[in-house]
Amino acid sequence: MQTNNGYGRSQLSAKLASEVEKRLLHIGIGTRDILQGYASAVDCLRRLDPTCVIMQHICTVIRTYIKQRPDTVRSIITYITGEKREELSEQLAVKRAAIVDEEDMAGVNDDLIGLDDENEQNWREWQPDPPDAIPGQSRRFRQNADVFNMLVSVYGSKELFVKEYRQLLAERLTKSWNRDPLFELRYLELLKQRFSEGELQQCEVMLKDMRDSDVVDRWVRNNLVSAFVLELN
Repeated sequence: MQTNNGYGRSQLSAKLASEVEKRLLHIGIGTRDILQGYASAVDCLRRLDPTCVIMQHICTVIRTYIKQRPDTVRSIITYITGEKREELSEQLAVKRAAIVDEEDMAGVNDDLIGLDDENEQNWREWQPDPPDAIPGQSRRFRQNADVFNMLVSVYGSKELFVKEYRQLLAERLTKSWNRDPLFELRYLELLKQRFSEGELQQCEVMLKDMRDSDVVDRWVRNNLVSAFVLELN
């Protein structure tokens, strides 16, 4: 896409959007399958078009539709922290900038933002946005987005994501028969790389309370067993 001077970009983008709407965005497709298609679109279109303009356009089409479904919020959290968490753990381990709501970056001049180490080394390879890029849309937001960031962006607000994640984490820790606090802690540490300081503090408190509760529970059980053995003797 970078070697053909932008020829056919608009036609390709329009065709992809049309096919996505026809094949994916209708009532016969479950929310989980739409999320899988959304994640696949991010992966594939980032490779096809490194400027991520086409990816952003197609993902916007999917986001606009899926936001209308009542189960979207919970489905995304389950998808990120359940079904796809092993794969996304690898992405979270890659250091990226903290998640910023797309609306907060609207109209921001990326050229006036300080360069990170990678961009500073590659400044000679800088290219302007293609002609089909939406004016005022942050290039840095687009190109910094991976599958995890784009899934969170479906909410439109990372605060909503954090709130829903906190509720689901509480349910898993208190109601699930196969809870794994150690994994939840490791995953939370990875999530903290994408969120600002303190945004996940309540989740940390929950996990600490659970660890403390387990310690007390083991102590009580051990002492009860010891007391029972002594009584038998």
